[in-house]
Amino acid sequence: MHLIRPARRPPTVGLALAALVALAPGRAFAAPAAPASDRARALHVLSLVAHRSEGTEAIRLTKALELAALEAPALGLANSNKSLLIGLLEARCGQALLKLAVGREPLREDDDRVVDAACLVKLAAYAGDPFPPAERFVWGILYHDREGALWAKLHAWERGQPDRVAAVRYRPERAARVAERLLAKLFLPTSVGEVRLVASGPVEGELVVGGSSRGPFDASEPELVLPAGETVVEVRAGGRVVARGSGQVVAGQVRDIELVPVGEAGPPGGPSEVRPAGPRGGEVRPAGPARPVEGARGGWRRTAGFVGLGVGAALIGAGAVASLRVNDLRDDLSSERAFVAYRRGVVGRDDPCDAAEAEMESLQAGAATAGRVRRVCSGVSTLQAVQLVFYGASALAVGAGAYLLATSSRAPGPAPPSAWRDAAWSLHPWADASGGGVRLDLTF
Repeated sequence: MHLIRPARRPPTVGLALAALVALAPGRAFAAPAAPASDRARALHVLSLVAHRSEGTEAIRLTKALELAALEAPALGLANSNKSLLIGLLEARCGQALLKLAVGREPLREDDDRVVDAACLVKLAAYAGDPFPPAERFVWGILYHDREGALWAKLHAWERGQPDRVAAVRYRPERAARVAERLLAKLFLPTSVGEVRLVASGPVEGELVVGGSSRGPFDASEPELVLPAGETVVEVRAGGRVVARGSGQVVAGQVRDIELVPVGEAGPPGGPSEVRPAGPRGGEVRPAGPARPVEGARGGWRRTAGFVGLGVGAALIGAGAVASLRVNDLRDDLSSERAFVAYRRGVVGRDDPCDAAEAEMESLQAGAATAGRVRRVCSGVSTLQAVQLVFYGASALAVGAGAYLLATSSRAPGPAPPSAWRDAAWSLHPWADASGGGVRLDLTF
């Protein structure tokens, strides 16, 4: 059954993604509409590109970048809900990066070099649409180094300015910190600094900076990006402070802060207030009751949100594969010698697909057979329908996942059951001339 006639007015990728733009992932963190003067300088975040096996992590880090930009007054989030992958398709440049993303091998550090300066100008217009072109945006990739470690590489494009780039080792459970460090390196070098936490002994618990939770403390990922000035860092477990440190954050520099274990009972009168005493260590004195740590529990919403983002990433990847295949088939119909000869040798038909459907053979020598043309036309029609389904379904999945993530910090309730935490899943998209699909494998 032929769903769409390819030789007449085929839908572009932009039209196919109308639903995706309407429900794109950034809506969960939407900021109020900004005045036109502020909007011109607001930061656009284009969804990162990663290998098809790591699409979930690309979306996770994109969401973390949007949230970090939203919470940084010096940046501001334009929230244009645009994807680098779709932007390259519509701008018809840098498409070698897309083929690498759906290939067999993971991305490497220099794979983003195919996106040149002329292509970035087109991406600025794409990011700003339907408003004037964006004045600045960030884009990037997830890549593997020679040892197999995963890195996040982010570029900052700003009209009239040279390209700026930053790279940070990426870990999924530290996506928020990775986003903060990337944006700080690119945009806030004079107002923030980095802190490396050094534990003098085994420390486990919730990391709290200035009364705000930063998630579980992990000694293997001790870096933080903080505003310049004095700071107090604590690790809390079971409602009490188990380690504490303080120091001076210097803009544009990396300083160590030592986390000193606190005795089992803690100092008299409850948790302590730290009097800063330089970059390493500090003296303590009794203080009032500890402030509660907000947002320490995400519940089932967080797990379900990441699953939704993963499904959406796989669907976007499958849609991109279908789009690339459609472009290849269209090129064959318009430029391959056998198809050109068929079109010229069909009398009374302007549309070669219509002629092939009517089983009309070409009068020119070397022309493709009507059956071959019909198979290619049918493949284009099928893949166009498949990409519409994939992009629309990805919009629903990503929108739902982003909503669940945005509301997880406000949702009361216990942590996810161990069965959820230990579950594993993988998605395997496929597309060819006969159709396409996604296989979901769950292990729990």
